[in-house]
Amino acid sequence: MTDEQYILHKIAHFSEKYEADCLNSEKHSLLSNWEALRTDWWLGFRFFLNRAFMQGRRDSVSVQFLKATNKALATLLPLDINMIERSALIFQWYTKGWLCLCNKDNNPIKKALHEEYPIDMNGKSKDSITGKARDCEMVLDIFRFICEKKSAEGQILNIAAYAAECIEAGNTEKAHKELDEIWQIGPKIAAFFLRDLATVLQLKPVPRDYRFLQPVDTWVGQIADKLNIHADKLVDACQSAGVDPIRFNQGAWYLGKHSLDLLLENLDGKNH
Repeated sequence: MTDEQYILHKIAHFSEKYEADCLNSEKHSLLSNWEALRTDWWLGFRFFLNRAFMQGRRDSVSVQFLKATNKALATLLPLDINMIERSALIFQWYTKGWLCLCNKDNNPIKKALHEEYPIDMNGKSKDSITGKARDCEMVLDIFRFICEKKSAEGQILNIAAYAAECIEAGNTEKAHKELDEIWQIGPKIAAFFLRDLATVLQLKPVPRDYRFLQPVDTWVGQIADKLNIHADKLVDACQSAGVDPIRFNQGAWYLGKHSLDLLLENLDGKNH
């Protein structure tokens, strides 16, 4: 085993920490069984939404906006209505044009979201918060997407089940392209969602599709630079080394994000 292959394997081991710290905590807060993502479109929507907000800013800001969005949606779509009623209500939004990004006036969904979006840490007015407008439009466009795609039965599309079917059928590129086209999602968030979905549902992509499950952010990019591997070649390098590209990607992100904490843990362990 070469030095590079050894390092790739070691980094991939950190995916276990990613699953324990990130995915398992999400499971406890969202649902009791990951397979429910296939049968409950609302859970699939929430799983997607949890990743859609994590883009181009501090995680703490993203979490603020995600929590505010969930609070607004709890008002717009009360928990005491069933799935059929919830679907019907969202289809009404679509029919009335409220999910159209060009509809800027008298839009109760936009109004509910804007009212919940927080003032930033510096006390700036809501209109000046980074991402407020784009976050609102992103939520509207995700709803538009699941209304327009629909399921085979003509119901609201379960975005998680649909994406899982694409991965299983070797059509990951198709799912990635469609998700990428949702307003403000882009290729990184699309890959982030598909990667974690493949993990929690234990899906096995065909080898050529792993490139669509490789979100490359600052942390993964820095790890790639340190290894002197171009980000576009990470999948090839992993496959040549016998490393699961998904596990490496999750491990690289965790290692980059938590490097200081991991270093201190290691030093503390040596002191004992």
